[in-house]
Amino acid sequence: RLALLPVDTVGVPAPRGERIWTALARSLADAGAAEVAPRAEIEAALPKEEPARSACPQDPACVEATIRRVGAQLGLAVTLSGLGDTHLIRLRLHDLRHGGAAREVRETVIGTEEALVVQARALAVRMLRDPERPWYGRWWAWAAIGVGVAAAVAVPLALRDSGGGEDLVD
Repeated sequence: RLALLPVDTVGVPAPRGERIWTALARSLADAGAAEVAPRAEIEAALPKEEPARSACPQDPACVEATIRRVGAQLGLAVTLSGLGDTHLIRLRLHDLRHGGAAREVRETVIGTEEALVVQARALAVRMLRDPERPWYGRWWAWAAIGVGVAAAVAVPLALRDSGGGEDLVD
């Protein structure tokens, strides 16, 4: 389950942030990436008083508390800032399954609100996919290393001279 926090807007009209939130929620649900907690549950789980409520998306402890209150394992905090047709969208994924670890992406989008929505959707879906593990984090790499170490120890032991044979000297 995923808690999609309200979009934090800076220099962008609040209704644009609401449209981005709606597009992200729909996109995440359509992608089957995670069940998105209803907006009403998220709103109820956020701090009631200001400035804590508006600062919550920027505060990892607050984001993680909100995630827990709605019974989710993941939380997505989105910040949207802009100046004219240039926007910066920042998504931060908090994963309580891995101790609250956060992954973050930032993207600059130049163009219409439609281009912004398309980019935000793509970023959100990409963030929810499991990150590619490096080769040394995969089982087959350690199996191959184990076989190599075993061979490096066993072969010399099997081939060593026990010292009991006769020397062949002409």
